[in-house]
Amino acid sequence: KLFERSIRIGTRIRNSTGIGSGGISLGSMAVKLAEENVDDIKSKHVLLIGTGEAATLVAKSLKKRGYAFDVTSRTLERSVGFSQTLGGKPIKFEDVLSGFNNYEIIFVATTAPYFLVSFDRMKDAMKNKPGTMILDLSNPRTVDEKVATIPGIKLMNIDQIAEMVDKNMKKRREKVSTVENIISEEVPIIEATMKR
Repeated sequence: KLFERSIRIGTRIRNSTGIGSGGISLGSMAVKLAEENVDDIKSKHVLLIGTGEAATLVAKSLKKRGYAFDVTSRTLERSVGFSQTLGGKPIKFEDVLSGFNNYEIIFVATTAPYFLVSFDRMKDAMKNKPGTMILDLSNPRTVDEKVATIPGIKLMNIDQIAEMVDKNMKKRREKVSTVENIISEEVPIIEATMKR
């Protein structure tokens, strides 16, 4: 009885307060932003550059939503190992650097000390393409800011994504007192049931 009631209250809280809405991990927020800015992601070619912590969060979020994606890292072995546990199709790093034109959504989550996605590479890639969204989760950034000036490219960096995560966290915190009120209402009912 206690567990059934607790689960029912938890569901009521989530549904009525919206405390669980809005991504609070960088990975899920980045995927959500891609969904909001690109129509029908399922039909698009998605690329994930990197196999570290941030890339893992992105991959989990993509997999959970059922999106297919390519994954690349400096060595093919790392991409293969990553894809076996987190999904994605491993692609050679060299093929990606010369093939940015194959993708409509690019998540970059690496620790490279230089620009992987450079202005010149993207300018060439965009010659015969309508548009690409790039989400740079790297710290330091590995997408040249100038890329945003190329027509058809929408670039979001880690600071912009983190800001949205903070907003969502703040919204959740604001709902805590409402949640506590619901719990305060329900506890005496549970106690009475248990006594009975």
